[in-house]
Amino acid sequence: MRNQISKPNSTVPTDFERRQIDRQVQNFLLNVVPVNYRGPGEVRFSAEQWTVELFEVQAHPVHRQRGVRLPLALLRSDGRGQPWQLFFRGEQGHWREYPVTDKQPFLRLEAALAEIESDKYRVFW
Repeated sequence: MRNQISKPNSTVPTDFERRQIDRQVQNFLLNVVPVNYRGPGEVRFSAEQWTVELFEVQAHPVHRQRGVRLPLALLRSDGRGQPWQLFFRGEQGHWREYPVTDKQPFLRLEAALAEIESDKYRVFW
């Protein structure tokens, strides 16, 4: 069986919660990514319910006008008050759970983003 991540059975975030998640990730991209990231593309994010994916957009190697989306990190929660899980893209292209530390699971989105920033296992940058 393939290494897959099960979809959480969660509540839908309110508009206020969605804006909070978007704002936290946007601040991360504006303040942290330029310092840590040295790739040729631009780092962006997409968010759906309680899942946030960070990815890099690079020019396609052959068709330069088209972009290629390269996943960097996945953050997922089961909903309000639930911890955030952090995943990185493994060698086979599948999402892998970030190594468990004394901080896992991350109770706040900011803590999970800080773990991406520190990247002590060098799996994100």
